[in-house]
Amino acid sequence: MLVTPVDTKRFEFVHQDWAPRTDDVFIASFPKSGTTWTQQVVRLIYSRGLILDSDPSLHAIIPWLDDSEDLPDLSVVDSMTSPRVFKSHNPYHLLPRKLTESNRLIYVTRGAKDTAVSMYFHTFGFKMYEYDKAIEHFIGEFREGRVEYGPYWTHLASWYAQRERHNIRVLHYEEMQVDLRQRFTGCQFSRATFDPRRNRRIAQLSTFSSMKKDPRTSMQLWDEEQRKPGMPFMRKVRPETGPTTSHLNWPRNSTENSRKNVWDQRAPGDHSNNPKKRHQRHPLRSKGVPSRSK
Repeated sequence: MLVTPVDTKRFEFVHQDWAPRTDDVFIASFPKSGTTWTQQVVRLIYSRGLILDSDPSLHAIIPWLDDSEDLPDLSVVDSMTSPRVFKSHNPYHLLPRKLTESNRLIYVTRGAKDTAVSMYFHTFGFKMYEYDKAIEHFIGEFREGRVEYGPYWTHLASWYAQRERHNIRVLHYEEMQVDLRQRFTGCQFSRATFDPRRNRRIAQLSTFSSMKKDPRTSMQLWDEEQRKPGMPFMRKVRPETGPTTSHLNWPRNSTENSRKNVWDQRAPGDHSNNPKKRHQRHPLRSKGVPSRSK
């Protein structure tokens, strides 16, 4: 299992006891599916397209509650101005138990193979993983679900089973690449006014090149302190698959490649067909506690 140490005490507190505000927003995804990109867009929607020199890093503006390393003092979120936005890599049934229908949830998904390849370079690049195996080994682990927050397909299924809820918005990485402004125009999930006049600026500041230049979004401090030389956190914007990965053993036209087939499966914690159990969550299990991933 490719995992890193996790603060289990913090995770259990956030999952079981932490109380969100009614207007809190969560951006969730399987790792390497477009989380940072979506954080940037949502942050800009709330700031009306403005980035100030005094602004902290993106991950301080939209923190990850489960990460006790980057957020050692959870109480700092109490001073954040509403509406607050948080990041999560949890499957649906491991979100904070006290979330309500008033909270807005955004789930970002990306194709399995691109996610796996991106996750390989993520894992290989961070020193904390101490992982130096070839990509072929990682792809095998990914397909078997032996990676952080895996299996990928179960993670997707847990969220997509809830897609009809009025407070959930599902976004697709590939569609965001084609027309980012269209994906967010008119969205009500954030409860923020999205002025069409700001569309162009928000889209420009959310491009790979723009985010790469800004140390607050490119995570240059991570690159200097936590990443191996030549392995930046923000690595690529185009699809990860191509000539250099075409040799990987990945079945074509299989359930593993089809998000539609995955989403049609019943997911752990999905009680959508049973009104009496609809809002129940699975009890926290040690195998269900995710590990630290950026």
